Amino acid sequence: MAALKKEGRTIFLNSHLLGEVELICDRVGILARGELVCEGTVAELTALQGKFLIGLAPGQASRLEEVEQLGYRAERSGELWTITLNEGQND
Repeated sequence: MAALKKEGRTIFLNSHLLGEVELICDRVGILARGELVCEGTVAELTALQGKFLIGLAPGQASRLEEVEQLGYRAERSGELWTITLNEGQND
């Protein structure tokens, strides 16, 4: 694959292994249920510290009130939730 990359070819790689992706890809797109939910370089996407994208299983109830009581911010985008830590929070 490295030879193809050097030739400037587009490579589509399906992987959840970040190390593998970092070695091969210049840009990354993250799909959820067939829709592009975010895109950028590995550095750009991993720089989003303090943000977590969460999907719920069909029929699973959201526990938004509990999340907010813990001091996190939650925002719904379609079927996914972005949970954002506040300044100084780390877990």
